[in-house]
Amino acid sequence: MKLFTKEIDKKLFQQYKYGSNLSEQKVVAKIFNPYGKGIWYLLNSDPNDPDYIWAIVDLFAVEMGSVSRSKIENMKVPPFRLPLERDLYFEEVNALELWEKLTSENYMAKGGEMKHPEYVEEVIVVDEFKDGGAVDREGNSIGNGTFHADYNVYEFEEYPQITNSVSKSETTESVYVTYYNKDNDKEAIVRFSNHVNNATIFGDQLNGNFTGKDEILYKLGLMKRVFIPRKFIYIPNRAVKYKDVDQYPKADLTIKEMYALGAGADLSKYNGKIAKDSNYLILGDKVEEHTEKRKNAFGSMVEIGNYIYEPLDKFAKGGETKNWIQDAIKHKGALRKQAKKEGLIHGDEKLSMADLKKLEKEGGKTAKRAHLAETLKKIRERNAKK
Repeated sequence: MKLFTKEIDKKLFQQYKYGSNLSEQKVVAKIFNPYGKGIWYLLNSDPNDPDYIWAIVDLFAVEMGSVSRSKIENMKVPPFRLPLERDLYFEEVNALELWEKLTSENYMAKGGEMKHPEYVEEVIVVDEFKDGGAVDREGNSIGNGTFHADYNVYEFEEYPQITNSVSKSETTESVYVTYYNKDNDKEAIVRFSNHVNNATIFGDQLNGNFTGKDEILYKLGLMKRVFIPRKFIYIPNRAVKYKDVDQYPKADLTIKEMYALGAGADLSKYNGKIAKDSNYLILGDKVEEHTEKRKNAFGSMVEIGNYIYEPLDKFAKGGETKNWIQDAIKHKGALRKQAKKEGLIHGDEKLSMADLKKLEKEGGKTAKRAHLAETLKKIRERNAKK
């Protein structure tokens, strides 16, 4: 099955300008794992970097972020190592409406979030696979010890105090790579497997399918990390029937133009009015900013976001580095280049908070970089006061 058609690509590229603004875009396609857990709701893609896709992902939890087109196309899922499939009967839906449904308490109670029993070291077998092999609670085959999952071992030549060892399960397909720091007696266990176990869900082991060198070094006490929460803006509204639109006063801005005002913008004069060229009734006094949250394995609501890692020797008092913002943004200089293009800066002056707010309105990667830089700027200012 072809996951990405020309029509799907066209829609993904057209919506790239909306970035992470859910209310302005639709879910273009639904990709799913036909043999277990895993759904990818595709929102937009960078026309200049088609491998970059922004999506809502319902895997072990409902999250929103960037995914790789090539990884989706080439992913093979157990037990038969077959590819993902696209829902041919999926009807486009507003992304914000879907997000609110997936993250609602009602959805979570019905299975949107897994409920885990008491901790055990390995998987909980709930069924028998048709060829006699056991499966986990998600229906993935756990193997029988005669074959094992692919794995890799990182080399840390700059850290001679780190040793590693590999062990393979005698009863499942799991492989465990253990990294040990001789200087402080800390260890990090990375588990490679295609089935679920509680140890990775609760954080006692690292999932080898996603873990990078930085997280291993953090577990070994050789790196620091700072959590950057994901945020999104939202204007309270509801859709009214088109035949009833004329019953309400009209606003002189479209809802897109209202979002462009940025987080915290005063919308009191539009409350109770229909946004221009739409049937959206505005129900709030400001553009709200929310931190994305989800339920963790213990059933508690927690913020979701990204970690930024730095070597210990780069950290000063308060957990900040000398050039924190510059180091944190993946593509150094990209944000400043865009700011100069927009005429916001002309030399080596620093980007102000007002400049970052304007760049957030650009959408796409620029908006995400600007939001990250703004968040880091606030962190630095807060730590400077300590």
